[in-house]
Amino acid sequence: MAISSALIQQRVEEQVLKALEEKEAHLDAALEAAAAAEAQQKSRAGGGLDDEDLEELRARRRKQLQQQQLLLEKLREKGHGQLQELHNEKDFFQAAKESKKLIAHFFRPSNRVCDVVDARLIELARRHIDIRCVKINAEKTAFLCERLKIWCLPTLVLVSDGKTEHSIVGLDELGGDKFTLDDLETVLRRWNLLPEEK
Repeated sequence: MAISSALIQQRVEEQVLKALEEKEAHLDAALEAAAAAEAQQKSRAGGGLDDEDLEELRARRRKQLQQQQLLLEKLREKGHGQLQELHNEKDFFQAAKESKKLIAHFFRPSNRVCDVVDARLIELARRHIDIRCVKINAEKTAFLCERLKIWCLPTLVLVSDGKTEHSIVGLDELGGDKFTLDDLETVLRRWNLLPEEK
């Protein structure tokens, strides 16, 4: 079990690194475009982009990347980037309080459909590190299930800013038990847990 946990952690770190590299490339392109626009503006005004200006741009970019890295580390410390099992009501309320966006999967271990949901949530957690994904055994948290009106398993409870926005009951809203990550993302966009695609 420890080996698979280490392997999962390694894969999560690889995905996060890949996402950061993509973000860095995107920022590089944006900075180059900004530098080009600034250079063009200065050339019209009679001056070119000098070393001081380039150093200022680099410093700004460095600061942006450091801030992003700090945010990423804070999110990882809270449990983002993975599917984490919570064991009681207190853990659920703490997670909802700590994370701006949360998806809680209420499951039963004997329900094989719940395994499909787990697999998609693992993918989602890796792709969208700003959304915390947790799973809760409904059989062990009867009070919480009653309070959140969980009557069918699997149920995904969507929480934003500490408030329950919506519950996806069963898999019909996702398109059945063969739903894809894209199907899940579409539903999350509908409920404002993900921004609209550009």
